[in-house]
Amino acid sequence: MQTEPNASSAQTMLMYVTAASLSCRAEPKSGASVVEKLTRGDNVLAGETLGHWAHLDRIGEDCWVAQRFLSENDPGSEPLPRRAQLYGPRRDIVETLSSQPIGPSCGSKWKCGQMDSCSEAYHYLNECGLSRLDGDGDGVPCESIC
Repeated sequence: MQTEPNASSAQTMLMYVTAASLSCRAEPKSGASVVEKLTRGDNVLAGETLGHWAHLDRIGEDCWVAQRFLSENDPGSEPLPRRAQLYGPRRDIVETLSSQPIGPSCGSKWKCGQMDSCSEAYHYLNECGLSRLDGDGDGVPCESIC
């Protein structure tokens, strides 16, 4: 299957990265090698889409990202959810802070083993800012269940 975009058939659009960290891959699949790491607020030129992947026109080597982490609006002025900053290696901090209400839909789960489903893992990654669930930065949390 050819995954190279055809420049004449795909228009590019200025988009912004909304994930804290996003891996731009050589091919539109999660196992492909990482060409470049992008961070929240980076602006990119997105073109062709293939499934849930978007092709980025980059200086050097073009690459692919999960398109749900791109937005037409610059997320720079919006802070990441506070919960993303609460979790760390010290369990006492996690237990203390998870009892404090932070958002109506973010509970106290903080690792893949606590997730009941793939959709719950996506919720914690995208809505609660729990980036640790996406260890390789490809936009797919808890790859053992997703």
